[in-house]
Amino acid sequence: MGKKLKPDDIKATMSVNSNPAQSSIRKLQDITIAFRKENDALALSMAKMSARGEDNTKKYREMETQIKSNNNTIKENEKTIAKLTSELKINEKTMSQLRKDARNLQAQMDQLDPKSKEWNKLNKEFQTVRARMKEIQKESYDTTGFITRFAQTVNKYWSVIGGGLLIAKKGYDLANKAMMSNKKTGDELKATMEGISELSMVM
Repeated sequence: MGKKLKPDDIKATMSVNSNPAQSSIRKLQDITIAFRKENDALALSMAKMSARGEDNTKKYREMETQIKSNNNTIKENEKTIAKLTSELKINEKTMSQLRKDARNLQAQMDQLDPKSKEWNKLNKEFQTVRARMKEIQKESYDTTGFITRFAQTVNKYWSVIGGGLLIAKKGYDLANKAMMSNKKTGDELKATMEGISELSMVM
């Protein structure tokens, strides 16, 4: 029987962003995560080597150099990500990026006099970001409603198929018992049983 379909499964598939900048940002983020994990592994190995008094070996120095190289790449990636993100229009940003913008704007506003021009300017940007976040939340809610209905329909389909297979299996078992007790009956039912078996394997 097929896998139970959940709304999030469909939503994840539908949420692929075709924006070139967002695609580049995601790739750089994935690469950065991989470098951070590698650094963690290298740091752990270096700690073990140091505990054994092997912190003056060639291998240890190579690991140290690799961590420095990875850190430089991470910094460059973060700069590129920041630049690409800053160039995105507000309606091109993800909810995560908008939340970050909102936090940054709020932090800046907290340091200013609410009566100042600078505060008012930042507040307008903040309200624009918040408005876009609400739009995305509504879009997400509407999409989730559709996805839920779609998932329920698919799951209902699989339930029907599953019920049919259960009945088929019971019939198969009964026929198998009949075949074991009566060879003639078994010969007559053999083709039907094989057909049911093949259907079960396919589904």
